[in-house]
Amino acid sequence: MTLYTIIPAAGKSKRMGTNKYLLPINNKSMIRCIIDNLLNANLTHIYLVLSENSPIYNEVADYHNINILINNLDSSEMADSIRIALKNIKMTDDDGVLIMLADMPFIKKDTLIQLTKHFFLHKNHIIIPLYKGRKGHPIIIPSKIIYELFFANTLRDVIKNNESSIFYLDVNDKAILMDLDTIEDYKNCQK
Repeated sequence: MTLYTIIPAAGKSKRMGTNKYLLPINNKSMIRCIIDNLLNANLTHIYLVLSENSPIYNEVADYHNINILINNLDSSEMADSIRIALKNIKMTDDDGVLIMLADMPFIKKDTLIQLTKHFFLHKNHIIIPLYKGRKGHPIIIPSKIIYELFFANTLRDVIKNNESSIFYLDVNDKAILMDLDTIEDYKNCQK
């Protein structure tokens, strides 16, 4: 039973106005914060999906324990990057996928561990974290369900089609709600 992590980071950061994944957070880039958080939580099967010629590649080239994949689709959506990663992962029916958004650098190690432990106890559930009743990220989806993404438009569609399989996990981590899409989001997080 293996938990794979997919980080879709092929977005163009249009609302931010610059490549947000390279912005500094606590003396390192946002993407390095994400990867280090995952590794610190013992998540080792990591697939990072970048756009072609992405400047992120140079930033993460020294990580020899992650798999870097390229999404060269022109007008790509997050689901496209996840599909590219899924094509490169050989999963069994007992495995799962943690979808880690590349603009959520403050998620606690303990939250990642808590989500992972719950998945290994309940491998047939979609695990969605909740903070004070609000749904957040990252989410974990069993292999039996994630492959539906090849027949659906978005990840949201897959989750909606499997509502009976969702388990909401309460966590004490406001960061599950904090994605950094705009320069205002970034400035607020610096406080």
